[in-house]
Amino acid sequence: GLPDLYVLGIYQDSRGFLWVGTVNGISRFDGKNFISYGVRQGLKGYYFGRMLEDSKGRFWVGGKNKIFQFLNNRFIEYPFSDSSAFRYLQSITELKNGEIIASTDSGEYLFENDRWLKKNVFPGFENKFLRHIIETDKGTYYNYGTAILFKDNYNIIDTLWSHKAVNRGMFFNYLKLINDTLYVAAYDGIYQATGNNTFKKL
Repeated sequence: GLPDLYVLGIYQDSRGFLWVGTVNGISRFDGKNFISYGVRQGLKGYYFGRMLEDSKGRFWVGGKNKIFQFLNNRFIEYPFSDSSAFRYLQSITELKNGEIIASTDSGEYLFENDRWLKKNVFPGFENKFLRHIIETDKGTYYNYGTAILFKDNYNIIDTLWSHKAVNRGMFFNYLKLINDTLYVAAYDGIYQATGNNTFKKL
């Protein structure tokens, strides 16, 4: 019942539907049957692995370099503010203030007024590969692959860790916050933040 056997992501929405993203389309499973969506339903492109249902009930799907909203049983694509846009979508995130953010290999985009607007959060990182972000009560962590930055609620910026890229232009793969402690999955292992911008390898 899937458009493709190459599964890239699975997401369960608030109504209990299970969405399965594949290379060539996406399917919705209701517990008994699969309904598949592709080009005929507006889902143009490939590699549909990023999904998000936001607080307004809008369901978003990201392909390789496109983002769609599921509306009236179709997928609607919204334009980007810059002509080049991006090549690879990394994640779609909703912030606590309700903003919808797309992390891409060309930086960060904000969904506003039916389009995606480029955001310049840090000077020098406007077009860098933003792997993902983690929002906390004290501020937000940004993983750029070769640098981990933190912006607090007073807009003070701190570079927690920077490293020379060793693997396809990145060293830091993933960040995870557990009990207010930051963990980093890096190219050569897993690290734990120990304070004062220092990390120890586990």
